[in-house]
Order: sequence, then C-alpha cells, then structure tokens
Amino acid sequence: KKKPDQTLSKRFGSIAEEAKGKVGVYALVLETGEFAVLNPTERFAMQSVVKVPISMAVMKMVADGKLTLDTRIKIEKEEFVPAGMHSPIRDKIPNGGELTIGELIESAVSVSDGTASDVLQRVAGGAKGVQAFIDQLGVSGMKIRHTHKEFAADWDLQYENSITAESAVRLLQKLWDEKPAASPGDDQKELILLNHMYRTPTGPNRLKGLLPPGTPVAHKTGTGRKRNGITSATNDVGIITLPNGDHL
Repeated sequence: KKKPDQTLSKRFGSIAEEAKGKVGVYALVLETGEFAVLNPTERFAMQSVVKVPISMAVMKMVADGKLTLDTRIKIEKEEFVPAGMHSPIRDKIPNGGELTIGELIESAVSVSDGTASDVLQRVAGGAKGVQAFIDQLGVSGMKIRHTHKEFAADWDLQYENSITAESAVRLLQKLWDEKPAASPGDDQKELILLNHMYRTPTGPNRLKGLLPPGTPVAHKTGTGRKRNGITSATNDVGIITLPNGDHL
C-alpha cells in the first residue's frame, strides 16, 4: 500500500496554519494512487457537499430504471428551505409546483439549491435512504442525518451531516469509476452529474482559485453560515484534470 507523500502533506500543514481553524485535505491521483493528506479522518460539517451523494443515489435509481430524468416530482411549499438559504426554485415557484428529476439534479448540483437537494433526498428515501446508498458503495466516514431545511432551523444539526476528507475522495472515486448512466443500458454512460459539477459557477476561489484559467474542475462547494464571526465550514471537493491527463 502506498504511503502519503510526506513533503506535500507537511506543506498542507504549514499552509493550513494560516487558516486558524480545523483543516482537512485528501489529495489523490486517480490513475497512479499517489496521495497526500492532512487530518484525513477528522469530521467536518458537510454543508452542500451532501448534494453529491444525494444526487448519486437518485442517479442510481435512474440507472436501475426506477425513475427517468423526465419523471416529474411534486414540490410542496412546505418543503422550501427558509429565506436566507439559497433556493432559486423557491423564488421561482413560491406556491410549489412540479420539476423533473433532471431539473432537480441540475439545480442541486450546479446552483446548489437547498430545496432541490431536500426534494431529491426525499425521492432517495430520506436521509436513511441516502446513507444506505453510501454504505452500499463501501464509503465510510460520511454521515447523512438531516435535510437543509432541518439544519437551517437548528445550528447544531449541521454538524450531524458530517464528512471526512478521505470519505469525500472515496465518494468522488466511485462517481468517476461508475459514471452513472443517463438511462438503463445506456452505453454512453452520460456524465450528467459530473457535467453539472464541471459547469457550476460556485466557489471560483476554492479548488479553482490558483489553477491556470481553463483547467477542467468538476467540483461541489459547501458553505456554512456564520455565527459570532466564525463560519461553520468552508468546503470544496472535486476532480481536477492535470496537464498530463491524469485526474486529481
């Protein structure tokens, strides 16, 4: 088994000191297995990164033929996340309405819509259904317990949707390896979820921040709210295409 790159791991540590907070990093080259880490098993509040496993769970239902991307889902206004939490869907259909699975996934992943995420979580069997999907993938270190609406109402609940840097990378590895099909038997293995992650406008200063412009990055941010001047979490997980064609 490969050992982490000590030099790079130490460098992570010295950079992290400037953050004056808890920092977790897991960087892995998918093709070679080279990796470097900092606090890889420390738990962090997941925030909107949860939209990746939720969407993967729903895409698995699509791949299994239980749903299609055109399946319409009714959204009651009781499901809307509260004002102050990002949700273009709530603002567009204030009295509720219907959206397709495809629209919900795009809204959740590309523009990080909290309502879209909660509705998809319901479709996937709630927090328990998404957790069961993650467990079936063999990814440990990731806990899903609540909806966005629930942790908007109670500050402490956000920490119960938790993630480690290592589990985030393992999940992305599964996403990359299995690249969920758009429809059953679809040989194209359309990269629907990854495409939304490539196109997202969120977090330009995070993973993308110091990379050369135009570097392909499929990523999902997560941002906590502030209390007493402290942000509960600032996250970004993703896959960066390196100049030699490998993926980090």
